[in-house]
Amino acid sequence: MPRRTALSFSRRPDPSGWVRIAVLVAGAEVFVGFMDHPYEEYELWPTNAPLPEKGAEAPGRMSKHLWWLNLSATAWPVLADLAEEGWFSAEVPDR
Repeated sequence: MPRRTALSFSRRPDPSGWVRIAVLVAGAEVFVGFMDHPYEEYELWPTNAPLPEKGAEAPGRMSKHLWWLNLSATAWPVLADLAEEGWFSAEVPDR
């Protein structure tokens, strides 16, 4: 009969912008790695939006490190006065 080992995973945000993943065996950390979204950006949808169809274009995008943001004024009408060509864009100034 195979021996069972207590295996668990932990994950937490890391200041680098990555997600820190650890594998624990019997409570001891045996592996640490960093997981990231495979793309450079995340899609954003307004809270009142219906569930998007697969492959639908998101009305907003944000960089994985939260350095920039683009939102459609159609999806977020409150931004219409600040939008250029229908889009509101913001980015963190260079440090």
